Amino acid sequence: MSILDEDGHEVFEAVYNTIKEWQPKQKYNSESEYREDLFQFLSSRAKKYLPQKESGRHLADIGIGSKVGIELKKDLHSKAEADRLIGQLTSFLRDYKYGVIVVACGKTDLNTGNYVKAQKLTLLAPYTESGILSSTTERYLGFIEKA
Repeated sequence: MSILDEDGHEVFEAVYNTIKEWQPKQKYNSESEYREDLFQFLSSRAKKYLPQKESGRHLADIGIGSKVGIELKKDLHSKAEADRLIGQLTSFLRDYKYGVIVVACGKTDLNTGNYVKAQKLTLLAPYTESGILSSTTERYLGFIEKA
């Protein structure tokens, strides 16, 4: 993974595309096992910015420095779980300079996944000026599903 610090979009896209290449080694019973598998995958491909396991209520599961947050969710089924995730994303978008990527592992309910994806514009609204992304405050939000 070659991540350039010159452009937030390049950084975000590099991380996003690398995660899209990831295939979990197996179906895991817990989110933490998926997190470890993804962390190892990202670590093996990191060149400029190393992934780090984050800890604390206000940080994503994995961070690429303070640039991109990666939040894993296993078996996202209910609106309550989706609403909790949306709350987390609101905080994470403030904390990670270029944005956040949600990685839904296991079985994600189609309606719940679509509900989260539909919140993208609302979540990104504070980082826009007149509906156009501002180069000084732009953030990106991605959603990747891994069965």
